[in-house]
Amino acid sequence: MGFNNFLNNLRRAAEAMEKAVIDDNTNNQNHENNTYNNANIKNTTNNQISKNILEKLVAEDKDFAEAKFRAKVDNMFIQTYTGVMKQDLSKVEHFLSKEMFEKYSKKVENLKSKNQLQIYDELNVSDTNIINIEELEDRFVIKVSLLTKYLDYILTKDTKKYVSGDRDVRVEKRVRITLSKIKNAKSMEEARKCDGCGANMDLNKTGVCEYCGTVFELKNYDWVIDNIED
Repeated sequence: MGFNNFLNNLRRAAEAMEKAVIDDNTNNQNHENNTYNNANIKNTTNNQISKNILEKLVAEDKDFAEAKFRAKVDNMFIQTYTGVMKQDLSKVEHFLSKEMFEKYSKKVENLKSKNQLQIYDELNVSDTNIINIEELEDRFVIKVSLLTKYLDYILTKDTKKYVSGDRDVRVEKRVRITLSKIKNAKSMEEARKCDGCGANMDLNKTGVCEYCGTVFELKNYDWVIDNIED
């Protein structure tokens, strides 16, 4: 009798444990489903917000086209890195924010002080995507993700002797760039003359007037880079 009671108690304990495991798994699954659904709702909401802001941006900026914008960002990124290689940022200063210009100026000065050259060889961008659009009180902000590939190494400036990095295998890096453009920006059609002396300027070549040295304030007309996460 006692032994039978023991078996019955053991069986009931096993059944209770099995039920507890099933209930726990069910709760975990429900939690995962709720988390997944909440994430989907959040992503859908964010995508809808970005879509609405994009529509407003396009309505206010007749020159904006996504493909054209992505190509512009690619070019700005490559020009900035090329400026670092050449240790001359004069051609990119006009589309860099003050903070970004100071960041890369310090990088260039550091290389010069060490008599070194930073090389970004075989540099290219293989993929560019807009990942977020935000509307602030006075401007639009767009975050872009770039998939880049290049050889990243350092040489001595005078003898071109290898110092560090990889000259044989191109590294693949995901770079994020934040750009902004003020609302009610001036038309780029007005951006052909120097604000300092009135001379004609070719912004495709440089953002500095060749006659008086005034740096063109692109932020009053077009997109500028506020941050590069590299």
